[in-house]
Amino acid sequence: MKDWLLSQSNVKYVIADTDKNNIASHRVLQKAGATLYSESEELYFWKFV
Repeated sequence: MKDWLLSQSNVKYVIADTDKNNIASHRVLQKAGATLYSESEELYFWKFV
């Protein structure tokens, strides 16, 4: 889905969020090419460019 979204002419990036304690999801996003973008008290935000 991220590849399709990023192929759209009006999409510059895709943001995903995960709970800070969800290590498995962090690994999936990292393997898919996401980078840690920001964080809040409870969440990490990941960015695909």
